[in-house]
Amino acid sequence: MATRRLLSLLPMAACSALTMTLAAQSTGVTTGDLRGLVRDTGGRAITGAKVTLSDDATGLSRSVNVDASGGFAFRLLTPGSYTLTVESPGFSTKKISNVGVRLASTQAVNVDMQAIEASATVEIVGQNSVVDPTRTQVSNTIDSNQITNLPINRRDFTSFSLTTPLVASDNGPTSQGGAASGSGLSFLGQNPRANNIMVDGLDNNDISVGSTRTTFSQDAIQEFVVVANGFSAEYGRAAGGALNIVTKSGGNDFSGDVFAFFRSDKFDAKRPGGGNPNVDTPFTQKQFGATVSGPLVKDKLFYLVSVERYDTDDATNTVFGPGVVATVQNYAGYTLHPGVQIWNENYTTGLIKLDWYASPASHWTFRYNAAKESNGSQLGWGGAGGPLGVLDQTSGGSRDITDQAWSFANLWTPSGTFVNDFRILGSKRDHDLQSLDPTLGPSITLAGEATFGTQRFLPQVRTEKDYEFFDAATWFTSKNTFKLGVDLMRTNLEGSLPLQFAGVYRFQAFGPFTSALQTMAAPNPYGGYGLPVAFIQGFGADSLSFHTGYYSAFLQDTWQITDKFSLNLGARYDKESLPAFHDVSDYDALAAGGPQQLTSWSVYALPGSTGATVVPGGPYNNSLFQHSNDWSSSRISPRLSFNWQATDSTRFYGGYGVFSGRTQLGPYGAVYLNNGTDMRTIVQILQADPSDPFAPWRTWADANGNTNRRYQSYPGGIKSLLLPGHSEMPETKQS
Repeated sequence: MATRRLLSLLPMAACSALTMTLAAQSTGVTTGDLRGLVRDTGGRAITGAKVTLSDDATGLSRSVNVDASGGFAFRLLTPGSYTLTVESPGFSTKKISNVGVRLASTQAVNVDMQAIEASATVEIVGQNSVVDPTRTQVSNTIDSNQITNLPINRRDFTSFSLTTPLVASDNGPTSQGGAASGSGLSFLGQNPRANNIMVDGLDNNDISVGSTRTTFSQDAIQEFVVVANGFSAEYGRAAGGALNIVTKSGGNDFSGDVFAFFRSDKFDAKRPGGGNPNVDTPFTQKQFGATVSGPLVKDKLFYLVSVERYDTDDATNTVFGPGVVATVQNYAGYTLHPGVQIWNENYTTGLIKLDWYASPASHWTFRYNAAKESNGSQLGWGGAGGPLGVLDQTSGGSRDITDQAWSFANLWTPSGTFVNDFRILGSKRDHDLQSLDPTLGPSITLAGEATFGTQRFLPQVRTEKDYEFFDAATWFTSKNTFKLGVDLMRTNLEGSLPLQFAGVYRFQAFGPFTSALQTMAAPNPYGGYGLPVAFIQGFGADSLSFHTGYYSAFLQDTWQITDKFSLNLGARYDKESLPAFHDVSDYDALAAGGPQQLTSWSVYALPGSTGATVVPGGPYNNSLFQHSNDWSSSRISPRLSFNWQATDSTRFYGGYGVFSGRTQLGPYGAVYLNNGTDMRTIVQILQADPSDPFAPWRTWADANGNTNRRYQSYPGGIKSLLLPGHSEMPETKQS
């Protein structure tokens, strides 16, 4: 029975999670296995049989001799269709075609041979078993047939993961949109930013925010496997779940497909915008592409090329409450954008893959994929209610991404008892998130009424470069499968994050004023109109550049103790190396300045830090600023699981494992910059500073003579900073 610590799950659901992952333990991340027995009609093992397995697409084959029990096994096979041929003196040759091998699964094919006096060949069209002997009835492999035939919006094949038990859609506010969109998938209720999404066994994550990087057409996907609760030591860098996508390969036969979809709002029900039934927002969606594959050199070199384009025109209707548009125009000089605003979302993806079989024992693969996408409403607007009120278009954001990756891989099988799996990856992702406010003016909130102006975390521009090296060696004996591997990764991150540099104002009801509209229209004693209750602005360096390292090694053994009981033992070592924070000498100088200087600072310590929260008033001592710059951590994670066939109809599973995720570089980068030295932030709250209780009013009216109502240089006043503390990789324990 499987349960997850700190979660309350039904026993059946927990058992399903275990069965979904045990199949991946002895097969590999990008491959599958085929096993079976060769017997005569009396059920006795035929020890002299030779078994040959041929790939239907490429024509390449492997041969093995059965062992003393008549058993045979083909390990780490590329998912696809195969032909199995069994030969033995004194028996008819048996040929079984259309034998399917699925990703991260074991296909069982038992062959009964018939004695003859003359040579003969018996041909059988294989019927693939739906039961994997290494798991129960729950399947976590999504094959090409499902990907091709199941209906799915936008052809987003990762959504098929939701057909797997214990995987749910993340319905949070930034699941697919916002400045920091996530993966959109939650495994067993875990954080959707703690997953590991892989393509051909290599990283495919936006490490800054824990989301999925741009992929490619579903027509280029062979299969993918969903691991909601893993016990194999080969799986790592995920405190949640893992999803591994395996791309298709070309073969000796030329093949291809072309598709086109068009959707118009003329065929849709009326979509009232902004709650107004008299307004119908337009919508048009187009999606088209093609995939071709075939041989460059027959039986040796194969290619696959795939391209796809998605283009949507959509609209948002923004409806403000009575008096909001006129008040903002008359008393703040800002123009809002009520009504229907049209925006576009599009992406173009492409993939090129080459497969070269240097010999029957050596398979080389090269893959290059690229994507370019744009979303005019990545940070949406409109809506109603809540503390922010209706969001004007200027409070939204657009996103442009250019993404590309290349990889090399080699699968070397010099014998039936040894396999080496080697992979390397290089990738680059340019992510540009811009404000929709053309003036880049301050963000202004009229509590409960409207928000407009530059969103406080915009603009954001970053470039992420990833490099990965993976190698795993596997040895097979009659009862054991040993696997030893390393997975090394380096990420370089460069970008800018001007946190609140445009300024942030908040208007709300206070004193004699019963609404935010009244406080905006109220006379300001320093000139004009407007009485904000708070003002925030950041200053300093907004650029960051650092690199991180992720170093892993694993060892595991699958031990078939008896025909009905197997044990999987493993351990994984993970180390995450993050850069030290900048020089914090200013903190020490601040502390040395005594209580008088400290009273003008508001310090917020991160969880785990030795610092504390400070409010004006003091006195404080230097121990307040003692902290650790160590954000690097390492961990050894044991893994244990078993599989017991108690009876013909009953199978038991169990296990225990420790799993480590990765620190998201986006929040880390924000703390890295906003350290009080490179970047500082002023916070002015009505009556919070006895020396200037009306500081927000003064800033709104004048801001040192600046007509756009924000400071041009760093002023005095209350400041806020973040003290770095100590952090470790996310961790989950599963049992």
